[in-house]
Amino acid sequence: MGRFLVYPGRRIAGLVTRHGAETDVYAQAISILGKHNVPMLYICSSLLKGKKNRTIIFLDFTDSGASVEDLASELEATGLTEVEGIIKPPVEGFIADIFSERLMAGGSRVIILRDLGYRGFLEGIRERFGSGGAAFLYYIGFETGTGFAKLHKEAGEKVGNKDPESILHHISAPMFQWAGFGRLEIHDASPARAVLSVHGSFECELVKGQTRQTPKPYSQFVREILAGILSELFGRKFEVTERECLARGDPYCRFEAVATKE
Repeated sequence: MGRFLVYPGRRIAGLVTRHGAETDVYAQAISILGKHNVPMLYICSSLLKGKKNRTIIFLDFTDSGASVEDLASELEATGLTEVEGIIKPPVEGFIADIFSERLMAGGSRVIILRDLGYRGFLEGIRERFGSGGAAFLYYIGFETGTGFAKLHKEAGEKVGNKDPESILHHISAPMFQWAGFGRLEIHDASPARAVLSVHGSFECELVKGQTRQTPKPYSQFVREILAGILSELFGRKFEVTERECLARGDPYCRFEAVATKE
């Protein structure tokens, strides 16, 4: 994931543009960058309402005589692109997207937590509160999973898919991986039971190979995310048990889910 760049000794800057999806836009932009000897270091484009795209570009001006303002003017002069903002480095060799005040995904706000951040969250709760902390992660995970599944159902309805099992396979699993939790593999799923595995679970990976590696399954948060997703999609409460776990040396985490009688 980009959105920031550390490039010591280089004269870098960024542009934020709004434009249509026509291929002429990109052809013109590449031509202008090439003319001024300005390499493109990073690009991210997202679809806005009204069939417009917003693009964030980090550029290297080290070997160019042009400035970022020159480039912005030339791009706008094509009539194909509106420059919404210029991003300048706060210190030489470092730049970050400070244009996007709120990160959005599917119309909802998102945040980014790197491993040092979520390690403190997941492990800190366990260490400070013991079994109570594990229970806390259990309930938070379940509510998180039900919230995710509501969004998955909304996405399914928009593309004409209302079948819970199909949504689980074709929307929930890809979105689980998109969010960085791990790769979700669904071996079996029905309104009564499910068998799933998570490869590279971000939660259990925290203790994999460490001296404090646990002999017991470790997942609380991810396990209950899965329980929440299944419960919301199939309309009945699921209990999930972790049978294999990355944290105790297994190649992946395997979960068995059973619908309760309530």
